[in-house]
Amino acid sequence: MSEKLFTDTGLDWAQMTAASDQRAGALFELGQLDSLPDTSEIRRRKDTLCGQIGLAEGGNEPGLGWEERVLARTIPATSRRAAAPKATIALAQPGAGGGTLLEGLRRTQTGLTCLDSAEMVLIHPGFSKALASSGEADLQRIDGDADRLAGLILQQAIELGLHLAIPASFQNADAARGLLTALRDNGYQVEILFACVAETTSHAVIQRWPPWRTRACLGTSTVVRSSHATTCEMLRRTLATLEASGLADRITTVTADGLLLRPVDGETLTICESHLRSIPISAEAASDRVDWRTHAKVRLRERAQR
Repeated sequence: MSEKLFTDTGLDWAQMTAASDQRAGALFELGQLDSLPDTSEIRRRKDTLCGQIGLAEGGNEPGLGWEERVLARTIPATSRRAAAPKATIALAQPGAGGGTLLEGLRRTQTGLTCLDSAEMVLIHPGFSKALASSGEADLQRIDGDADRLAGLILQQAIELGLHLAIPASFQNADAARGLLTALRDNGYQVEILFACVAETTSHAVIQRWPPWRTRACLGTSTVVRSSHATTCEMLRRTLATLEASGLADRITTVTADGLLLRPVDGETLTICESHLRSIPISAEAASDRVDWRTHAKVRLRERAQR
């Protein structure tokens, strides 16, 4: 029997994807509310939204700046150091289900700090205004502010020894190695959750996103097929580099429907069976190495097996 990831959440994969979509909408609304004068009605609505998506309500206090709000919502004052901190990298090209992976992690791991610069863009009080006026300079400034803040929060979370979930679609192998090295140097166990999805499938998902989500997640309003294909190829190359580096303790692969996968004969992937949950990365597991060039074929074969 095929096994799915995050079955203990009580939700099926489609429901978690829907919850991830709802989270993005709630964050966008929070950013719009943060731009308005504080009233008791607005405060109640923000508290409701934060409760729905699991953000700390401390960031709704009046008089806070955007960075202070994000920090208070991301790392609550009650956060405590983990005895054995773990960092999970939710690795996926845009539209491949990275948000669904994060949703599953949030629902199955306590004390988790999620670092997503796209969410910080959505929650920025100036984002909706800049988007409506097509203020590209303002949008680029917000993107830069979000990236910088995500880096600062990551540094603080590592210093505090908190469990981490980090979404990524790594386009730069050096930056990816740098992140994993920093995590390992600070005593983290590192796991990569890789959404193994054909680029045609993920590109189709992006086309259904509302404009505000596309701009927040991708830094552009439209995504042409050739550009998306390049993004997917760069991600595959980076993943192969990370696998060879040995910096990840585990790499777990999953389809767009949440089915766990495992490599066979180093060239193809088949649906994971029984209780085998992930791929151990070690010199002894050479036969379990993945040839990531089969990335697109996996999704096609999995679909054909239904």
